[in-house]
Amino acid sequence: MSTGTINFFTSAKPYGFITSDETGAEVIFYTVNVASDLTNKLSQGVKVSYELKTDNKGVKSAQNIQIFKNENISDPYEAATGIDLGTTYSNETWTKPS
Repeated sequence: MSTGTINFFTSAKPYGFITSDETGAEVIFYTVNVASDLTNKLSQGVKVSYELKTDNKGVKSAQNIQIFKNENISDPYEAATGIDLGTTYSNETWTKPS
């Protein structure tokens, strides 16, 4: 499995692009290859794992896409996006709620 970050996706289009962590190359994915329960969780900046497959026309695309889970972070959204929703901005400093 490869890993990467979604750099383009909108539900209005049947495809999106992932930037590969390994190569930095853009990899296309098609929403038909994404589990329906994951489609609404995909957005720019989300870390994913995927398999790179070649179709019968020789076109490579990401398939078997899963949201990447960072074992060191307990919040799945933070693990996938790197965004800590528990952090608030107050008085020009970032503070963690108690």
